[in-house]
Amino acid sequence: MSHWKRVLSLNFVEVRYEDMVSNLESTAKTMIDACGLDWESSCLDFMNTSRAVRTPSRLQVRQGVHSGSVGYWTRYAKMLTTLDQALKDCGF
Repeated sequence: MSHWKRVLSLNFVEVRYEDMVSNLESTAKTMIDACGLDWESSCLDFMNTSRAVRTPSRLQVRQGVHSGSVGYWTRYAKMLTTLDQALKDCGF
């Protein structure tokens, strides 16, 4: 993210999945505020909307935010060491 913040002149809001899972309301308020929108408490109840969801992730939308994927990346850490080092060598 630091690379994109440096090279693009855009306003970024960095959202860590772990932060969203542990404190959805605070994270959601930060995102809504960054968009210049008014806060609505229904933002926390998105999974119970009666609207149709027509995206490939429609089943995930109905699950809501959960911690099931926290730390999931560690399963692949060994396979990513070469990429991680290459990115570090390039200053990322």
